[in-house]
Amino acid sequence: MGTTTNSRDRFRILSALLQAKTLRQFDERLQQELTPLLDCDVIGLYLYSERTTSFSPVSESLCNPASPAYSIAQLPAAGTIKEAAVLAGQAIVTDDLSTSPWTEAQAIDPNISRSTSVAVSPIRIPSESMTGATAKTLAVMVAVSIGKPGIFSEEDRLFLGLLGLHIAPVLTAVLAAEERDTLVAINNQVVLGTMTLDTLLPSIQPILREIIHHDVIGLVRFIGPPDRPWFEIVSCEGVNVDQEALRQFPFARMAPAEILATGKPLLLTGHNQERFAEHGYFESLGIFSAMLCPLLVHGAPYGFLAIGSRRRNAFSERDLALAEQIGFHLSHAIANLSAYE
Repeated sequence: MGTTTNSRDRFRILSALLQAKTLRQFDERLQQELTPLLDCDVIGLYLYSERTTSFSPVSESLCNPASPAYSIAQLPAAGTIKEAAVLAGQAIVTDDLSTSPWTEAQAIDPNISRSTSVAVSPIRIPSESMTGATAKTLAVMVAVSIGKPGIFSEEDRLFLGLLGLHIAPVLTAVLAAEERDTLVAINNQVVLGTMTLDTLLPSIQPILREIIHHDVIGLVRFIGPPDRPWFEIVSCEGVNVDQEALRQFPFARMAPAEILATGKPLLLTGHNQERFAEHGYFESLGIFSAMLCPLLVHGAPYGFLAIGSRRRNAFSERDLALAEQIGFHLSHAIANLSAYE
């Protein structure tokens, strides 16, 4: 690509992405524009979570268990080419993934990984030198070309790096607009709808599923005296949890205890929950990722909203922030229900 072509391509891609109203549309338009431009097979998009150092897959090719890329999307971040690109703050290219030092080389199907070229670029907001703030990585985009070793040039690498800086504000705006629309829809549902505790989650799940892909959702309430706290599942969809089986674990070593103690939400990626005694039980049910968001009713801890997935790395910090906002709406709805009852 020449310099003039680069500028035209970036302008065209930006114009296409500006039409996106949702993260899913942003991902689809990015694939449509970049795949033919780079002569590659697939473009994959991950949201990046700095707090948990994890990459949450967005693209269907990364989320579908039948896809060859699924196993790569399930990896912990450490040692991946994605992590290397974030740490370097620039695009990275490997001429053949199967012989590279990155952990993706061991995860990909050897029958299709031969001579696979990969280019990874962070999508990041540049640092603000006046305020001293460091650059913030929002996501990474990955270009994959199978059977074509060394297909990505230095010019391609520089193009992707610059593109990552240009499209970051667009991605930020898309995420913000999608979150705003979702919260408005959920607020209208729980305020205007005829709610009971049993119907609260089913009423919002269709809205929630459009923005946060999940397999399990539950509403959990704290019970018991302060010196012997426990919890009960008020409602749950997607998995059958044996509440008596959970009694084998000491409350103090479980995730609900941390929620009760800190009042802060938890993001469990499938690689960072070993500190909780019950993590093995939920993995035996096939639940590998979860978000737990505290609920406060009349200023006191009520319980938490639980959202789970059968994939690792399923949720990002952005998902957690949105789920926490949804938790605020649910808290108000529960307070109104309790007052009515």
